Amino acid sequence: MPRQAKSVIAWSLFSSLALVGCSAPPPPVTSTPSVTPSGASIELEYPGDFHETSLGLLNENAELRVGDDAINFTEVFPRPPRSFEVNDRPPKLSSTFQTRGWQTNLVAVAAVLVEDHVAATVITDEGVELARVEEEIDAYESRYGPATKIVNGDYRFAFWSDEGASLMIGNAVELNGKMSMTRAIGHPRLMLFMNMTLADAQSQVRLAQERREANEAQPEPTN
Repeated sequence: MPRQAKSVIAWSLFSSLALVGCSAPPPPVTSTPSVTPSGASIELEYPGDFHETSLGLLNENAELRVGDDAINFTEVFPRPPRSFEVNDRPPKLSSTFQTRGWQTNLVAVAAVLVEDHVAATVITDEGVELARVEEEIDAYESRYGPATKIVNGDYRFAFWSDEGASLMIGNAVELNGKMSMTRAIGHPRLMLFMNMTLADAQSQVRLAQERREANEAQPEPTN
């Protein structure tokens, strides 16, 4: 059994972006799109609130879509040996949603379920290179068509959407250069609730870049 590393479930992707360079004084932020208000909640019912989608998360030749039965999640993303179960729910999500997933030292996969059907799924890969992120985006564009993209320094984000789902690929970069990649798909309302939208990515990438630049501009400590 591997050591239980820090949770890398991607619910916190944009939070991790915002914290990059947190040793520097944070620049003022006038607005953060789509921030979930305090006390806000979301409820989804299956099948009434779900619509057909052509988008999915890919794993080799298999595909997982929003609205799929929970068993499809375990078939498309089977739990590997030497992994451990995770069931941490996204912040502020009510107990009417269930979470199922697994994690190794380098990969975490989790699904949010509504009545045993997939409402959202995220995959986070730690220790990736920028080329891997770009290759992943290219592969999804070959499958689903051109994405709406953010390209800013080392940050890459790509978004697709239709009536039934929102799909995102993006990365986070630590001050030491270590990079992680997240692929996420979910019911459009749930992705909005979890702040995993194009507007959120634009805001948080900008903030992360400003904090990195502020951190780099600090004078070296003297002995």
